[in-house]
Amino acid sequence: KQLDIQAHRLQTLFNSNEETVVKANEGHYNGEMITLTGNVLVENAMGRVTAEKAVLTRDEASTTKIDFPWIELTRAVTLTLPNGNRLNCDHVFLDYTQMTSHFTGSPQVIYTDERGEVWADEAYVDYIEVEGSIQPTRVRLVNNVQLIYLESDQYALADLVTYYPDEQLMVLEGKESRVLFFDKQRNMKLSAHTVRAERNPETNKDSIQGVGDVRFV
Repeated sequence: KQLDIQAHRLQTLFNSNEETVVKANEGHYNGEMITLTGNVLVENAMGRVTAEKAVLTRDEASTTKIDFPWIELTRAVTLTLPNGNRLNCDHVFLDYTQMTSHFTGSPQVIYTDERGEVWADEAYVDYIEVEGSIQPTRVRLVNNVQLIYLESDQYALADLVTYYPDEQLMVLEGKESRVLFFDKQRNMKLSAHTVRAERNPETNKDSIQGVGDVRFV
């Protein structure tokens, strides 16, 4: 039997577990899944997500500390990570049991940090739990990747970009084609199989390294 949930009563489903906060205009619960529509907000240890629709699936076996560890969100999705970085997309699937999330765009996913934006066809975020806190350890942006850092005048094209937040390291790779990297402030243009961009936390300056048949153009 499906239960219609009033917005002000929605959170009562999660009273046994304060790890998850849920809000929406409308909600329906059938004992296994919650379907939310309209101004959806879901917040747990993996981040804060807003969307127009969400489906949350209950963990009947109670294998995790989150009651609804599988969450699918669609339409105007924004995920804010614990470190403040954001991902905007059309669809995301959050899987707390595997500590990962998968994003697809329409047409593309947009990853935003303090330096600018990275656009890609899809993205993955992997997490790790340390002393009860969950932090993103790796962000992968896949296919037709465009890096646009307006403040530092850096631009790049790649097939795969992997970002490691703790190391402030970004690795750009070319699978089908070479990486093209432009740094207007340094008047540098290069192409290579791989480009590594690492930020010094003390100076906030980036060091750029091309790897594999590096060409300056």
